[in-house]
Amino acid sequence: MSVKVERWGGGGGHEFNYNNATGIREITINTGDIVDSITFKYDHGGTSSWSSRQGGTGGLPHKIYFEYPDEFLTKIEGIHGSFWSLNNLIKSLTFHTNWGTKYGPYGTGEGTPFSSTTNGEIVGFFGNSGEYLDAIGIYTKQRN
Repeated sequence: MSVKVERWGGGGGHEFNYNNATGIREITINTGDIVDSITFKYDHGGTSSWSSRQGGTGGLPHKIYFEYPDEFLTKIEGIHGSFWSLNNLIKSLTFHTNWGTKYGPYGTGEGTPFSSTTNGEIVGFFGNSGEYLDAIGIYTKQRN
């Protein structure tokens, strides 16, 4: 069973919630000056599914592949802050795995840094998105 742990960013856009996963297999993150969108392939009971795109269609895509189930997501960190006239968006994200691999940072900019503090596996995401990724949070579970 996963546990909702932390959330960063603002409240714009619409809410999204992916909490029934058992692991994250791939991430596609589109960025320019900030994080435009995120999409991820998650595992649930041996079946894989793609999330819908959370955010807009701008930015350049970056694909991250994990050697799941041996390699799994353990930490995210990033920056949130204002962009032009928009308040408190996700400006950059970095992903870390149990193998010590670091992917990113994706996006740029100054703002408020954040970092997840879980000791488990990140198995899902929630947050808000509209034209950009407004907020992101994580679900975790302990590895068996």
